[in-house]
Amino acid sequence: MRPPHALAILSLAASTDAVLGGDDRPDDAPGLACPSPAELWLSTGAAFENAGNGEVTFIVSTSSCGQMMTFASGTSQADIIQILNAFPCLGLNAEQDPTNPARVRVATIATGLHQFVCVQQIGAEDPGFLFESADAPEGDTALCDIGNGGFYGDLDCDAEIGPSDLAILLGAWGSTSHEADMNGSGLVDAEDLSILLSLWGA
Repeated sequence: MRPPHALAILSLAASTDAVLGGDDRPDDAPGLACPSPAELWLSTGAAFENAGNGEVTFIVSTSSCGQMMTFASGTSQADIIQILNAFPCLGLNAEQDPTNPARVRVATIATGLHQFVCVQQIGAEDPGFLFESADAPEGDTALCDIGNGGFYGDLDCDAEIGPSDLAILLGAWGSTSHEADMNGSGLVDAEDLSILLSLWGA
């Protein structure tokens, strides 16, 4: 008999050992715009279906902490989202993916190179319930993603260095604490312009 559609948290343990070490990650460099979160997807459908095989345990780790949680087969997607968001230490935002409602997008709230999310599935082999994207065809039983620090000099987030980036830099001319400060000097000036022009067309 399938358990009711309620989240079954059979075990819950904090882990201070991150799956990926956070202390040795590179510092975010000046001039890096458009940082993105670490993210992966969990396949649930309207409810978590494990072919009636009881439960599956997941170990979820981020740059700040880890949690172990067990979902019973039949747990609703809404309950899964609620529990993933219930632990401030994880720093995660879980939500139904707008392009694929059968999957839950799990992303770090913070962005940049220091952020990561790893999920390991325990208690079930295949099928893997973890996916690299909302539309990835095959799942994994263990998956990690690292946040993106951004594309150096790409001030408008279009993955190219061109006129719009130059316009942003010129608009920030003379300002401090701005992403257009390419060399981290604390001031947007001629040196930053020189760096941007050296990257032109990249």
